[in-house]
Amino acid sequence: GGGGGAADVDINPAQGRELALQRGRGGGGGGGELNALESRTIQLTGGVVRSRLALKAEMERFGRVELAYMGNRHDPGADAPLVRFATSSSAQMALEAINAGQVVFEGGTVTAEFKRGGPRQPERRQSAEARLDITSRDIARDLARDREDRYRRRG
Repeated sequence: GGGGGAADVDINPAQGRELALQRGRGGGGGGGELNALESRTIQLTGGVVRSRLALKAEMERFGRVELAYMGNRHDPGADAPLVRFATSSSAQMALEAINAGQVVFEGGTVTAEFKRGGPRQPERRQSAEARLDITSRDIARDLARDREDRYRRRG
């Protein structure tokens, strides 16, 4: 390779993927190893992406995209856009390019990180909300039971 700070530019693609994967292990702010799904999934943490097709097309520069999900467009902090690649090396290359400012949407750059954790948090929230989630059918069933109970007590 050449000298200076941008040595990655002189590395052939195969070496670059290998180095990127080694760099991705154990480091970073999240701690711990990424599982098979997490190592292939990146979540956009900053910037603006308005089109799923644009997101998918831009990410396919780095490898085959299995999933391009826009999340909650009105509140990206609650449910941020994410992209799942077929391989972890594609995800690592995309992540590095995004955070180096080489990926542009709507004239601006974006930031990203590996998506950690599964659907555990939404499941917890769902179970707490489930107690409050009552339909008219539930109310009608409960009223019918109450009527039956009253009728039995009288007769």
